[in-house]
Amino acid sequence: MTEQNDANDAVTCVILRAHLRQITAQYASSYEAYSLKHQ
Repeated sequence: MTEQNDANDAVTCVILRAHLRQITAQYASSYEAYSLKHQ
């Protein structure tokens, strides 16, 4: 049971990290667009 939980935690970690990277990329690109518009 514990091994299964560890595996689930690892998968969750990977998914969260990928999600975070996606959000960061979206934020960075919209920030760039905003900066360019307001120069």
